[in-house]
Amino acid sequence: MLTAQQNQTNVISNQLDQVITATNNMANRPPPPVSINGGSLFDAISPNLILKLLDTGVFLQHR
Repeated sequence: MLTAQQNQTNVISNQLDQVITATNNMANRPPPPVSINGGSLFDAISPNLILKLLDTGVFLQHR
């Protein structure tokens, strides 16, 4: 049986997968008006959403 923390991690992981998919889908569209150093916001956010925000540990370490 999953602990509450494991379950929360899985939920966050699945949500981040959706964000990564959405970000990847935007790669084929024109860049949005927001830019960081001449690149689009989405270019700045990926590689794979900073390795899935360090494997979701980012969300759990400050609890």
